Amino acid sequence: RLIENDGIVTLEWYKDDSWKPRLRWMLEDSLAKTSRALPDFQHILDIVQSEASIFSNKLIVCRLTLDTKITLAGSKLKVTGPPRFVDNRQGEVALTHVDSLEQAREILATHFGIPLKETEHLDWDQITAQDPKLFEHM
Repeated sequence: RLIENDGIVTLEWYKDDSWKPRLRWMLEDSLAKTSRALPDFQHILDIVQSEASIFSNKLIVCRLTLDTKITLAGSKLKVTGPPRFVDNRQGEVALTHVDSLEQAREILATHFGIPLKETEHLDWDQITAQDPKLFEHM
C-alpha cells in the first residue's frame, strides 16, 4: 500500500503480520511539474474499488523476480522464465490450473507472501465466474 504523509511517500508491504515500510521517497521528487498529488487519484481508486468494477471482482496478482514472472489470474497460475518476459516463444512458460480456493490461497501465501488470514474473505465462486478471456493476456 502507498501512504503519503507530510510530503513523504511510503510503499509498505505486509510482512510478519503487519505493514512495514519497503520504499520511501519525497513526493516532490516524484512529481513532474504537470503531475497531480496522490489525493487527486482518490476518485480513480473509488471507481476501481466499486462493486461494479472488474478490478474488485477478479483475482490477479503478479510478482517479478530477476528471472521469472509469476501470475495468478483467476484460476490460472502462470510462471514465465527464465527469462521472465518471453519473446518469440523462447524461454519457459508453465501453466497450472487452480482447482480450489484452498489451492489459490496456498499459492498466494507461498508465491506472493500474502498471509492466509488476509485471504479468508476471497470468494471462489466470484473468482471463477469471471470470463476467462479477461485473463488471456496474462
